[in-house]
Amino acid sequence: MERVRKFVGKACYLTPCIREDAENWYRWLNDPEVAVTAGRAAFRPPSIEDAIKSYEAANRPEVHAFTICALEDDEPIGRCWLEAVDPLNRRAWLNIYIGSKRHWGRGYGEDAIRLLLDYGFTLLNLRTILLDTIEFNERAIRCYAKAGFREMGRWRKSRLIDGTAYDLVFMDILAEEFDGTTVRESVVRTIGSAGRRAAD
Repeated sequence: MERVRKFVGKACYLTPCIREDAENWYRWLNDPEVAVTAGRAAFRPPSIEDAIKSYEAANRPEVHAFTICALEDDEPIGRCWLEAVDPLNRRAWLNIYIGSKRHWGRGYGEDAIRLLLDYGFTLLNLRTILLDTIEFNERAIRCYAKAGFREMGRWRKSRLIDGTAYDLVFMDILAEEFDGTTVRESVVRTIGSAGRRAAD
């Protein structure tokens, strides 16, 4: 199936998840390096059935999920999504992981995060987007900070791995703190074009 370039950034684009993506999720999350940094410490190896259930869950109304693809070759390299969307308080939780390790440290994560934030603030009209990550995932924390997230607190010594207890780091960003324009500019162009057509 041909991928739809829903939101396009500098290095990657976000596309709706398709059933074939479950095979990638199954492979990626059975790699301990990916699983632990994605917040899914490999206590139990996920099955292909688990991955298919994740695909089905991605289509729930309160979840807005995308596959991350590299612009240069359309290769699926990760996954990101907003969940627990609360329209009353206008907030949601962000999740992301780059499953393809050869794409780590090359800016794809920050690019995808900015696109997802832009979508959440522009089209979902969210005011706050939150996330959590484990304290040793310093690369991810730097990436989140570059995208505009700020640390808001810690759940101290809450994650036990290999006999060591680590903090869970909570971060958030407000709509007025976000400087992304990709989705917003597209929406403004669309509204302007529709207004001109209506006037003709």
